[in-house]
Amino acid sequence: MQIVLIHDAPAAQVVLQIRKRAALIIGEGKSEKGAHAAQIVAPADARKGDDRPRPAYLRGMDDDALTLERRTGLPDALRVLETALPRGTWEAHPGFSPLTRFWLQRHLTFREILSNLKAGTDAYLNGDTDPRRYGRETARLARIFVQELHGHHTIEDQHYFPMLQTLDGRLDRGFALLDADHDALDGHLVALADATDAMRAGLGSDDPLSPAAMLGRHLDGFERYLNRHLTDEEDLVVPVILTYAPEIG
Repeated sequence: MQIVLIHDAPAAQVVLQIRKRAALIIGEGKSEKGAHAAQIVAPADARKGDDRPRPAYLRGMDDDALTLERRTGLPDALRVLETALPRGTWEAHPGFSPLTRFWLQRHLTFREILSNLKAGTDAYLNGDTDPRRYGRETARLARIFVQELHGHHTIEDQHYFPMLQTLDGRLDRGFALLDADHDALDGHLVALADATDAMRAGLGSDDPLSPAAMLGRHLDGFERYLNRHLTDEEDLVVPVILTYAPEIG
């Protein structure tokens, strides 16, 4: 189909980059990380019968329960620092820096954008919004969401997390889990872009509500997965920062 959402150049590059990386991983998936990334690009139910090797950090554990789509929280073994530094104590801690506050605010922004996308779709399906305005605003927010979330994860993967991971060997598996989450969310970002395109293309059709309803279902799922990831990421990363006070620039 003709792409509408990703005619916007920065968003187009993000989606194209994700698709190319997924194709390379699936075609060449020889590394531990690559094999897992290819496995989790699709939703969990689509991977039934997949016999590719499991990544090392998931072996010996109930790996299906630890994938983003099925996980209900961090395993106890990855909460060794969070137990002593629970969420409600973070801001009062002397090691709570402006950068940590900014990072948490970015997470809040992603949650708010997704909430606004859901609210707009619900309003349209209920007949409370002009179709043209709904299509225009949804595409605008989706472009921001795709660009900013993927960029945020790229900075974490390439800069912050490699440094934080060296501070406490007990949490190595946790950072691997977050990295796998980013791969999974990339797949869901592409699906969200496609669903947004289909919604906009359908606005002038005989049945404009069905594509919008499908987008609403994508948004519902994405909200669950994103909240799971962000909550677990915060519970792992913030206690590391507060415990070891690394120099993060």
